[in-house]
Amino acid sequence: MDDKVTIFLFLIFITIFLLSQIIVAPSFGTSTADSKRLKRRLKQYADSRGIPSQSLVKEKYLKSLSPLAQWFQSLPGIESLNYRIEQAGSDISAAKLLILLLGAEAIACFLMWHYIQNWMLVGLTAVIVFIVPFFILSRKTKQRMARFEDQLPEALDMMVRALKTGYPFNECMSMISEEMEDPLAHEFGLTFEEINYGRDITVAFDLMIDRMPSVNLIAMVTSILIQRESGGNLSEVLMKIANVLRSRIRFQRKIKTLAAEGVISAWVLAMLPFALFLMFNIIEPDYFDPLYEDPDGFSIIGGLLALQILGGFWARKIIHIDV
Repeated sequence: MDDKVTIFLFLIFITIFLLSQIIVAPSFGTSTADSKRLKRRLKQYADSRGIPSQSLVKEKYLKSLSPLAQWFQSLPGIESLNYRIEQAGSDISAAKLLILLLGAEAIACFLMWHYIQNWMLVGLTAVIVFIVPFFILSRKTKQRMARFEDQLPEALDMMVRALKTGYPFNECMSMISEEMEDPLAHEFGLTFEEINYGRDITVAFDLMIDRMPSVNLIAMVTSILIQRESGGNLSEVLMKIANVLRSRIRFQRKIKTLAAEGVISAWVLAMLPFALFLMFNIIEPDYFDPLYEDPDGFSIIGGLLALQILGGFWARKIIHIDV
């Protein structure tokens, strides 16, 4: 019975953790599906034109690594992990992250076996320790993307003022990288370095969009590239785009305010079963003993928790509005 109760409590912890990742206040900007679609189109475009998919800045960094680190970077899946870490704005390398992850898994599994001695819980602990960093990377990526899109109108305003005072376009990029805050300053700085290293401006912007697949950024880049080919008043075009982006951000924030009630309702409905379980255990500690002792009790508990997670996904579908 003690093992079953321990496993049950552990499953409750996992369920609450998953619900905390599923039901969050809606974050707007470019959705994950749109980001993947943009990245796929950019890859097809780059392949058709024979454009290298790796930036000159990254190539220079990889050449500076030790032979062991370069071998590690060539392993399958490392490039994808490096891409996710770069999008999240983290400075840690994929090799260091995996080494820390394996060390954390070994310590967590050892402690779980030492104190509880249940192989099922050891396996669940290994899975949780492995997926938690990826949850964190995903959350940081979404926050960074939202922050980038919030900064973009201000960056366009700065670029418009600089162009009107006579600064060349490259200097405008450098000015933004020096005076703005991250993540926008970092991304514009990388693009400025790519152009200074001799990369074509179209390729440099394509690589920037690959790192930050944002619909707003594509609107800015498209206007710049069209102006460079056909001519026109770039400052006026960028000023109009900045106004459109501000209107879009205001609309998104209005939708977020209207969706706040749904978010709170989803949290109440998701946490209510666990609150009732805690209340009954405090009032009547033996109330759930028949469920623990029944041969099918553990299967019933697992099914209920699975339905709880499914309900969390359904609530997320309702409260997240694609703008």
